Amino acid sequence: MKFKIIPSVNFLLVDGNKILLSRRLNTGWLDGHLCIPGGHVEEDETPRQAALREMKEELDLEVGLDNLEFLCVLARVKQPDQYVGYEFVIRGSNFKYKNAEPENALS
Repeated sequence: MKFKIIPSVNFLLVDGNKILLSRRLNTGWLDGHLCIPGGHVEEDETPRQAALREMKEELDLEVGLDNLEFLCVLARVKQPDQYVGYEFVIRGSNFKYKNAEPENALS
């Protein structure tokens, strides 16, 4: 059986002992659950570029590459596809963000 691998990114926004979570809404996957922000890697985009783009789209947050700490790669099987997630961490308390996609996540 053939399957396709879909690259994705997620990022943990960490401020001391706090982590930013949002409740998924109207996405078709894990709606109602708390999750960290993220999304798909687009064609001709690196995982780091995707993480920065997703931060801007979802949180209206712009950070530099030097603030993006690679954490790990994980695999998630959702038949018939397999997702490969690149996980990143952004640490600090001076980041200003907002819910830039209120139709997809509750603040």
